[in-house]
Amino acid sequence: MLNAEGVRSYMDQHKMQRGSEHRVADVIDAGRALKDLDAHAIATESIYDYITDQQLANHLFGDDIRIEGFYQHLGRLHVITSQPYVNGPHPTWPQLKAGLVNQGFIDPSPYGQSGSFILPHPDLGEVEMNPRANQWHWLCQSTR
Repeated sequence: MLNAEGVRSYMDQHKMQRGSEHRVADVIDAGRALKDLDAHAIATESIYDYITDQQLANHLFGDDIRIEGFYQHLGRLHVITSQPYVNGPHPTWPQLKAGLVNQGFIDPSPYGQSGSFILPHPDLGEVEMNPRANQWHWLCQSTR
């Protein structure tokens, strides 16, 4: 377990704009963003799903999301992750859709705004990804 006071102090001293789920701070020397997730405010169904989502992003997109540790504050569990810091605007919805299709994702409703994409993967089976909800789901298991 990480030192709660030390993590919270660092996050306050180096804070960036807050994300939808996380308090965010920069780690200037390492070129990474540090993220503090209160497990009670999680958008996915469980901490297991949250960590699995991070690992799938690493596997499918070559991301470098790291689990740095955990701490408790006021009886609530916090998950600390880091990822490379990217300076720039968030892609627009059409840009995000085009990028996913270019990486092999199938858009089952290309004229809709549902946000779900399907990736047929040889090791994982079919994986559904919803970037609007930041969620992944296995639709079926691989036969391998």
